[in-house]
Amino acid sequence: MLILPKWWQNITQEELTRYLTTPVPPPAEEKTKSISRRSLDVEFAFYRRDRTILSNIDELNKWPDKQPEVISDTERIIAMPNAAHVLICSKGFAVREVAVKGMVGLVDIGDVELNTSRSSTIKWDVEEFRNRVIEMLSPQIISALDALMKEPNIPSRFEFLADVCEAYGYEIITNTELKWISIIKPPGDAILISPDELRKNISEAKEILLIYGGKSDPWNSYSICRKRFSEASDDAIIIPISSDG
Repeated sequence: MLILPKWWQNITQEELTRYLTTPVPPPAEEKTKSISRRSLDVEFAFYRRDRTILSNIDELNKWPDKQPEVISDTERIIAMPNAAHVLICSKGFAVREVAVKGMVGLVDIGDVELNTSRSSTIKWDVEEFRNRVIEMLSPQIISALDALMKEPNIPSRFEFLADVCEAYGYEIITNTELKWISIIKPPGDAILISPDELRKNISEAKEILLIYGGKSDPWNSYSICRKRFSEASDDAIIIPISSDG
């Protein structure tokens, strides 16, 4: 089988996640050799056949269409908020697996100083890598968040949105047009608004009540606020914030 250089640039996201998460049986001519997962040459990618990350994730815990990703000559990283699996390679050879929150993929860092067992890199900054990739992914993630406006039930995505915020930073979730923020306006209407709409409401409101905690859902927030802030006006906007995210 001919394995082209940078094969991982052109395969599907499903195939890439399969490669990164499935043990590799050696090719026929290598059956008598012991091949470790960490030292395996990445050319054996297409021998992976078992489960995949992407297809096994619940529909509410991933992006509805293609997952946001970064592809270059040296790396391919998919934005998956609930995953953390990046394979570090040096000139085509797997060196180390690193848990990077919200990212699945591989990166070839070229010439690199390895430890004596060739199982770990020296002077490779995972935080610098993570911050750089998040900066590149951010426009795509924001666009993917905007696309969630087509979802039939945004509240069913609240747990996923909390994971997105945790993985990529609160700036991501505050720059989307998605209506994901719950507010209660007189005479008791619970509505979802976007971050920009929230800023506008805050700038125009005379009084705002924030309620935080496990029971702070739209259905009981009003009564809780009235018990705690009896002096609040009837025109106050109520913003319930669940402790569950």
